[in-house]
Amino acid sequence: MRLTLENVYQRGNLLVRVSRATPPPPKIERDADAPRIEVLSSAALREVLAKAAYFERLDMRANEWKRCHVPPWVVSAIDSRNQWPVPTLEAVSEVPMLRADGTVIDRPGFDIESGVYFAPTTDFPVVCNVKEARDSLLDLVTDFPFAGDANRSAWFASTLTPLARLALKGCAPLNLFDANAPGSGKTLLAKATSIIATGRSMAVTTAPENDGEWRKRVTAIALEGEPCVLLDNIHGELRSAAFDAALTATEWSDRILGVSKTVKLPLRVTFFATGNNVILGRDTRRRTNYCRLESREENPEHRTGFKHTDLLTFVHASRGYLTACALAILRGYCEAGRPKQCAPLGSFESWSELVRSATIWCGLPDPIATQSDLQAADSDTTLLQALLAGWRELGDGTGFTAAEAIEAVEYHPDKFHTLRAALADIDGRGGKRQALGQALYKYRGRVCGGLCFTRAERGKVSVWQVEAA
Repeated sequence: MRLTLENVYQRGNLLVRVSRATPPPPKIERDADAPRIEVLSSAALREVLAKAAYFERLDMRANEWKRCHVPPWVVSAIDSRNQWPVPTLEAVSEVPMLRADGTVIDRPGFDIESGVYFAPTTDFPVVCNVKEARDSLLDLVTDFPFAGDANRSAWFASTLTPLARLALKGCAPLNLFDANAPGSGKTLLAKATSIIATGRSMAVTTAPENDGEWRKRVTAIALEGEPCVLLDNIHGELRSAAFDAALTATEWSDRILGVSKTVKLPLRVTFFATGNNVILGRDTRRRTNYCRLESREENPEHRTGFKHTDLLTFVHASRGYLTACALAILRGYCEAGRPKQCAPLGSFESWSELVRSATIWCGLPDPIATQSDLQAADSDTTLLQALLAGWRELGDGTGFTAAEAIEAVEYHPDKFHTLRAALADIDGRGGKRQALGQALYKYRGRVCGGLCFTRAERGKVSVWQVEAA
C-alpha cells in the first residue's frame, strides 16, 4: 500500500512541508506570514502519518484488530531514510519564476517540473513588450543617485536574479548596494527590489562575526528556503571564507541541532548587502554584482522632490505588474534564442549567460563593468591601510597634522618606511603635499582593520589621530 502524504516533500536528505506559521531562525528577521519550508519533526511526521492511514494493532485478549496510534518504530524507520517516494521541493515562491527551459511557472500549487511550490498573493499580468517592461522598471529608480549607467544596470540585474534563480545551473553573485554617504537610499532600493522579485520584503540579518557563525546562519537560510536575504548596513569590511563558499555553492552541508545526521540542502538564496563605502575581501569582490550610489547632497536624507514620494507603497501596489515586467525581460531573451551578449564570468557562468546577458540584450550596459570600481576601491583600501599603519609609526598617539607627518618623514630618511611609501603613492596619483590632507579628510571615520582616522583641531589646523573603531 502506498500512502498519499499531503504537503510532504523531500528537500535534500530531509522530509519537509510548506508552512506559514514557522518562526524565523535566530538573528534573521522576516515577515511573520511569509511561506517557508519547515523540517518535519518526529511528532509532525507522526501526525501526518496518522492523517494518511488507519493504524491498527492486534488485541490478543479480544483476538481482534483495534485502532492505535502510529507506532514509534514506524516513525523512526521512515524518518531515518534519506530517500522517500514524495516530490522534491526546491523552493517556495509567491511570484512566478522562470523555469530552466525559459517558460514561466504561473499555476498555483506544486510545479513538478521545477520543484517550486507557487503560492501567489496577487494577480500577475502577462507583459509582452520588452521595451515597456524595461522602461517601467527603470522608472522606479529614477530618483536614485546611481554613480553611473553601469551601476543602474547592476541594480537591474539584481532584480532579475531571484526570478531566474531556479533556472540557473550554478550560483548567483552577491548584490551589493554601496553608497558614499548615509541616507542615499541603498536600503530603500533593496526593499523595493525585494517586493518586485519576491512579492514582499526580504529576510534581513547582520553579517556574523566569524566563519562559525556564518555557517550557522547560512544553514538556517538553506533549511527554510529563503529566496532572498539582506545583509543590512555592513560596517567596514565584508570578508568570510564561509560566506564566499556559500556564494559559489549550489548545495550546503552541515549538522543542525535536533537532527541526528548531516543535512544536505539545495542552496538557492540570492544574497543582497547594503553599506557605506563597504570594503570587500578579495575573494568576495569577484563574487559581487556591484551597485554604487553617490549622492552629491550634504544631507541626502533631507532631499525632497522625488517622482515617487512613497516608493514602497507604489511598488507594493504595482507589484504584480512590475514582477511581470521583470519576467518579460527574461522570457523575451529566452524566446529570442538567448543570443550571446558577453564573455563568460568565472564561477557564475549560468548567471552571466542568462541574467547578465538579458540585461545587456534589453539595451542596458554590462552590469559587470562596475567590477573596475571595486578594483579601484581595493587600491584605495590598500592606501588607507598604509596610512593608518604609517601614522601609528609616528609615535605618541596625540595626533599629527599633515605637515608634521611629512616633516617627520623628510627629517628621518631611515624611519617611517610604511608612511613614506603611502606618501609616495599619494604623490604618484598627481598630488602635492596638500594631497595628504585631502586624503586624510576623505578617509576620516572609515574603518579598516579595526582602526580609523579621527579629526580634531589645533587652532585652525586639522590634527589627525588613529583610534580603534
